[in-house]
Amino acid sequence: MRRASRTLSDRPAARGLSLVEVLIAAGILLIVALGIVPLFTHAMSNNAAGNDYTQVSNYGRSEIERLANLPLDAPDLTIPDGANQLQTVTYYSPLRKGWVDAATLGSEKPAFTRTVTVKQCFLAGYAGQRCTTVQPGGTLAIHIKEIDVDIQGGRPSGGVLPTGKKI
Repeated sequence: MRRASRTLSDRPAARGLSLVEVLIAAGILLIVALGIVPLFTHAMSNNAAGNDYTQVSNYGRSEIERLANLPLDAPDLTIPDGANQLQTVTYYSPLRKGWVDAATLGSEKPAFTRTVTVKQCFLAGYAGQRCTTVQPGGTLAIHIKEIDVDIQGGRPSGGVLPTGKKI
């Protein structure tokens, strides 16, 4: 009785993936992944910008609310005699987590710069929701004080909020 010997050519085909098939699949996956990566980086940039805009809005509104609750003759709203407006500039310090003046800030780079401008007028000088005829400091019986808060980003150009947002 003779035994049948098997050769390599008689074996059934091996099951599984060849190296070429794996490389083709990896190449297709890489091309798809490279197309998706810019979407994620753009989303991260948009989230950072949205965070800055939210902070700017909140800082501006909180300052307007603080000033609106003061009496008309409060020092923060009193325009110096002879001047047409009162303008104060403060800086947001990330280290101190608050608003400080230029002397306190020193050489630190502020995250935001806040400029508050106060003007005053009579009812007759108020049109289009603005003080059109501004009254100088020292004028008696002022009817309306207009408060503008302008917050700008303190980051270098190329930052998320370099130009600021006016409230």
